Amino acid sequence: MKNTILWILKLGLSGLLIWFLLDSVDADAVLERVQGMDMGIAAVGLALLIVQVGVTMVRWQVALRGIDGWLNHSDAFRYIYMGIFFSQTLPSSVGGDAVRMYKGYRRGLTLSQSINGVMLDRVATVLALAFLVAVMTPFIWNRTGDMALVLPFLAIALGGVAGLCLLMLLDRLPAALQKWRVVRGLGQLATDTRRLFLTPRYALPLLVVSVIGHINVSAAVYFFAKAMGLHGIGLADCIALFPPVLLLTTIPISVAGWGVREAAMVAAFAFIGVADADAFSLSLIFGVAVVVSSLPGGLIFLLSNDRNIKELPSAPVSDPQSGA
Repeated sequence: MKNTILWILKLGLSGLLIWFLLDSVDADAVLERVQGMDMGIAAVGLALLIVQVGVTMVRWQVALRGIDGWLNHSDAFRYIYMGIFFSQTLPSSVGGDAVRMYKGYRRGLTLSQSINGVMLDRVATVLALAFLVAVMTPFIWNRTGDMALVLPFLAIALGGVAGLCLLMLLDRLPAALQKWRVVRGLGQLATDTRRLFLTPRYALPLLVVSVIGHINVSAAVYFFAKAMGLHGIGLADCIALFPPVLLLTTIPISVAGWGVREAAMVAAFAFIGVADADAFSLSLIFGVAVVVSSLPGGLIFLLSNDRNIKELPSAPVSDPQSGA
C-alpha cells in the first residue's frame, strides 16, 4: 500500500510538471517540431541509446572488478537491459538498480558486492559528470557570457568531489553506532569506495567509460535536436548542458524522470537561447526514445529462466566472501 501511494505521488508530480510546461509553452510549436522530425537522423540517436546499454555494462563490470566481484558479459548485459526496462516502462516499485542487485546476487555476487557494485557504478557517473562539467565550464562561460550561469555547474563539479570524499569516510562513524546494521553497511561501502577509486587500474578505466557514456547520451540528444531542425544546438552544447539534466532525473521524485527532465531541459537550454517549446519537444522525444530503446530489455526478461523480482534476502552486509 505504501509503495502504491508513493508511486501515485510520483505520477502526480510528473503529470503536474508536464501540465505546467504545456500550459507555459506554445503547444502548436511543440506539435510542429515533433511532426516534422527527420526519422533517419532520429534513428541515429536511438541507435546511440542502444549502444549506451553496452557502455553501462562495461562501467558496471569495472566497478565490480574493483571490489572483487565479477559478472560475465552476457549476464551483465542482460541484467543491465532488464533494469533499464523496469526503470522506464513499468509502474512498479521495483527500480532498475534493485533488479541489478537482485540478479547479481542470484548469479553469485555476495550481498555487499551486489549492492555496492551498483551504488559505486552510480557514484562513478556522478564523478564523471563533475569532471565533464569542470572541463566544459570555459565553454559554458564563452557560450553564455554570464559568469552567474557558470556557478551552478561549478557547484556540481565541487559537489561531486566532496561527495566522493565523504563517502570514503563513512566507516569513521563513532563505534557506538556500529550496532546498527545500516551503519555497518555504510562502513563496507566506504571501504569498497576507497578500494575502487584509490586504485588507478580500476578508477581510471571506470571514469573514462563513465565520461564516454555521458558524451554518448549527449550525442543522442544532439541527433534528436538535428532531426527536429533545432540547428542552433551544437554537440558541445548538449555535452555541457544535458548531463546535469540527466543527473536531476535520477532523483526518485517522479516516474522515470518524466516532468523533472522536461523542466530541467527547458531551464538548461534557455542558457543558450533555445525556445521553451523547442527544449520541451526535445525532452519529450528523448524520453520516448529511451522507452523504445528499453523494450528489448523486456523481451530479455520474458525469455529468462528467472522472472521473479524480489527484494534482496536478509543477510549481513559484510560477509566473509566480500573481502572485508
